[in-house]
Amino acid sequence: MKKLLYILLVIVLMAGLMSLSACDDNDNDSEDRDIETVAQAEYDTAMGAFSDARDFDTISSYLKKWAKSNKIEVEEDASSYLVLSLPATEGYEKAQSAVLQMPTGSGSSSVGCQVLSVLLTAAKTSRAHGDVKIIFTDNSEGDFSGAKKLDRKYLDTDNFINFMYENVPTVYNQGGASSYNRVTKNSYVSDSEHDKAFRVSISGLSGGYAGSTMAAETPNPLEVISGFLAAAKSDGYVFDLASFRGGVSAATIPKEASAVIVIPSSGVESLKKRFETSHKRFLKNYEETEPTAEYTLTQVNKPSGVFSDSAKDDIINLMYMLDTGSTQDKEGNTISLFNIGSVTTKNGNFEAEIALEDTAKENLADMQLSLETSCGLCHMKCDTRSNNEPWITYEESYLVSKLSDLCSTEPKSTIVQNENTIFKKRNKKLALVSFGVNISSAKRSVKVIDDFLASLISADDEEE
Repeated sequence: MKKLLYILLVIVLMAGLMSLSACDDNDNDSEDRDIETVAQAEYDTAMGAFSDARDFDTISSYLKKWAKSNKIEVEEDASSYLVLSLPATEGYEKAQSAVLQMPTGSGSSSVGCQVLSVLLTAAKTSRAHGDVKIIFTDNSEGDFSGAKKLDRKYLDTDNFINFMYENVPTVYNQGGASSYNRVTKNSYVSDSEHDKAFRVSISGLSGGYAGSTMAAETPNPLEVISGFLAAAKSDGYVFDLASFRGGVSAATIPKEASAVIVIPSSGVESLKKRFETSHKRFLKNYEETEPTAEYTLTQVNKPSGVFSDSAKDDIINLMYMLDTGSTQDKEGNTISLFNIGSVTTKNGNFEAEIALEDTAKENLADMQLSLETSCGLCHMKCDTRSNNEPWITYEESYLVSKLSDLCSTEPKSTIVQNENTIFKKRNKKLALVSFGVNISSAKRSVKVIDDFLASLISADDEEE
């Protein structure tokens, strides 16, 4: 009888333990679903509120309302940055401090709202942490104005995490060097002796940042059109160049571009055949990856002026000569970039914006020399508008080692140019990383940040 009672007792205890385990699993599943639901709701609300807005005032106004509704303090409301404050939770008053920061107003609205949704979800669901600042900086003009004006005191934190977009959660502990260049040529226009004008144009491309993982498969329309013109010129085809334009900034791939040429009537059929060949090649290479792209040849009214033959040759030669494109490592991360981001022509003047980026400073120097040499050969002037030095936070630091461990990944280098260069220049001792996130991996990213903030209670002991 005692033996039977003992067996029954064991069974009851085991059932109880299994029930508790099941409850824990259910709680975890519920918590994960809650994070996904919160992040998706934040994304949908943000997209609806300012999907087309880039100005900082609109975005800042939204964030201040969000903070009020979530009972989070607005610590500083400046013209180009906004600081929200999360006081230390009970028992974490002596834990290391942290800043979670992201830029606003640049790039795709969907990409920006994805990053924002992860950051806001991390802020409102964090369980345990020391003093945390949530900082949003204005980058609507692409010049990192908010980062430059941010009060220096916010850079005295123990841990600084810059949020950016990435396909999978990724920790970046170093950024490459870059230079942004303006290439110009002053010429003149005159009337063309030919009588038929055509516009070669490409539109409907996805475009985007030239250093992204998707950029390797994205055509640059400026290069496609310049290649078409260079082939015609090489074959002795006669034409004048009236205009060539496309793109908005040095480090982005244009979504569209066009060139207007003037030809003799006798060359019309030859031009159409040439274009048909180029069009077929374009469709073969990009029909699947760029389904909305359109590559067209359209007859237009004859323009009032065209470039001189020498200026036309210099423009086409430069565009064809430059070794543009990006280089990826074995994991698919972009480690080097040479991009023609925009071209404009007006009143005989040519201007191009070109970005050079590389994880190694010495490689960038070689790329810069190559660009300047090519410009010289094509009788053009090259002015470097800005240089950004590489930045690094060593892997031995608590921030890099712990965050990478929680993310189950090795820290990486990136050529993406963000505010980190500015932050590191203003405080060379700043422990700084970029954390790549997106809405699809919100659950994992939020958990990584939550666990990292909770670990800061013992960070000082581990660093010793």
